[in-house]
Formats: sequence, C-alpha cells, structure tokens
Amino acid sequence: QLAPQLDFVRMVVDNHWPPFARLDEDCRERWCSGVLFLSSRQFDKQALYGLAVYAFLWVAERTLRTQIFLPFKDFLKNRSVLLNDQHQQAENGGPFLDFVEGRGPITLSQMLQSLRRLAQSNSRVENEFRMWLRPRRPLLLDSIGAVHERLITSARNRENHADLALVSLNETCEVFGEVKHVLEAVLAQAPHTTP
Repeated sequence: QLAPQLDFVRMVVDNHWPPFARLDEDCRERWCSGVLFLSSRQFDKQALYGLAVYAFLWVAERTLRTQIFLPFKDFLKNRSVLLNDQHQQAENGGPFLDFVEGRGPITLSQMLQSLRRLAQSNSRVENEFRMWLRPRRPLLLDSIGAVHERLITSARNRENHADLALVSLNETCEVFGEVKHVLEAVLAQAPHTTP
C-alpha cells in the first residue's frame, strides 16, 4: 500500500540529495520512510512525527557507526599498543574507549560526544582517532560542533518513552535538519555504495 509512495520519495530524494547514494540500502529505506512519515497527510500526524524522528536517528547512528567508528576500531586492531596502554584506560575509560576495545556498544549520543571532544583531547586513542579521521572526513569535526545533540537526544527519548510528550512537527523538522547536517559531513568523502 505504501510501496508506490516510498518509490516516489526515493526517486525524489535520490535526485535532489546527492549524499543519499552513499548510504547503505537499509539506511536509504529508513530515510525514505522517515521522509514519507514526515510528509504524509493520510495518517495521524503526531504518531508519524515520532516514527520519522526514529527513522532519521537510526540512519545517523548506523551511518556514524559503520562509516566512521567501526572502520577506526578495525584500524586500531593493528595498533594494539594503543589499546593495551593502562594509563590510557585510567585517563579515558568512557564509552568511546570501551567501544574501540570491544567492551561495549556506543550510542549515537556517545558518538557525537566523542567527535566533539576530539578537538581538546589529550588521550592517545582520541588523538589517533583525530589523525585517522582528518584525511578521510575533513568536514566532519568542524561540522559536529554545530549539531544540537540535546535536541537529538530529547527527541529520541520522547519517541522511546511513552510517558513523555510527543514530538511535534517543528521538532521533527529540526531533527531532520540536524541529522541531514551530520550525514552530509560523514558522507562528504565516503565512497558510493552499490544500489
């Protein structure tokens, strides 16, 4: 029933937003679903705004994880001296180090915080991350500073927890813009994926 509408949304997004081609297939599907939920006039708007927020944030989290954080984690496997540094663990035992050492997952909010912290970090692993990231995604670190992480976290929490107020159209549009900004920075130098 929604397939023709999703196909139309996909065609429009593909033709008017070049970074779309650099998303993996699951992310392209979710992004188009989010755009459809945001623009649909057939269903309960309030419910769809939350679904749109969820879709956009899912794409941001997956894209940051698969295109930035997992490749860096793989890069560090060959540099075990950084991961075995006891001083480093005491200095920064947070979610980022836990993730790169394989001790836990990392959330969207934690990834954004880790990227924002890179400019002031004295941590060996974070310095290595900054040096690894600069030639691969030169726009990302400068772009992350402008992202409204609280808006993203608040919208996700409100979608995940039924006792909080529903996400409004304005907030959904703001989240859309923030996520689009993050994705454009992440995908600026990324290779195209196959459709």
